Amino acid sequence: MDLDEKATVRFETMPRKQGQMDWGFFEDHLVYEDGKWRKLYCFLMILGYSRMRYI
Repeated sequence: MDLDEKATVRFETMPRKQGQMDWGFFEDHLVYEDGKWRKLYCFLMILGYSRMRYI
């Protein structure tokens, strides 16, 4: 591998063409539900063009 070569390549898109989504959880936050402590999960989407995040 050449030292000038990038380890990652940024994937560019035009507006309104692409987004990535995933599920995650907050490690430091729990919610009390139905008598039990549970992890707080979230839906995450990142838009390809603007890199705007929606959680």
